[in-house]
Amino acid sequence: RNTLARAKAGDKSACYTKPPYWIGFEVTGKDAKGRDVHRYILHPERAPIARRMIAWAMQGMGSLGIANRLTADSIPTRAGKAVWSNSSVYNILHSRSLMGEFVGNGTTIPGYYPPLISEKEFYTLQGLMDRRKVTVRGRHGLHTNIFGRALVSGIDGAQMTLKRRGNGQSDKQYAALMR
Repeated sequence: RNTLARAKAGDKSACYTKPPYWIGFEVTGKDAKGRDVHRYILHPERAPIARRMIAWAMQGMGSLGIANRLTADSIPTRAGKAVWSNSSVYNILHSRSLMGEFVGNGTTIPGYYPPLISEKEFYTLQGLMDRRKVTVRGRHGLHTNIFGRALVSGIDGAQMTLKRRGNGQSDKQYAALMR
């Protein structure tokens, strides 16, 4: 809590979490207790890569396509791995830290990090990505519940559904409350 309070008060040396992918930090000295004092900076190698991700997303490329392109271009991940995952790219592109905010422990601190893009650019990016979301509709399992949500409990009227239990060979079906 002490560190979070210091961060809220504008102490950028609080540095108690790993910064986002495109943010680095430099030690600017020591405080009175001998602790390193940090200053966040845009990481010289990773910030341009994050900007490329943003540009590709703005041009219509999805997270998976961006991950594949980064992998094909032999750009290592933060962990030094050769293969980028869709979720890593997605999380970077949806991070409010792109506009400099720290978000954690139920707290948002604007201006905590140096911004990579403006607030307007961030919301434009989010809008473009939201419009491209693919919602898969319909049945995905092997079996259809013909009762849908029409099955209700005779005790309290709560909705029920059919559940399956078994090993695949001798599955058993039963009605269960949807809670």
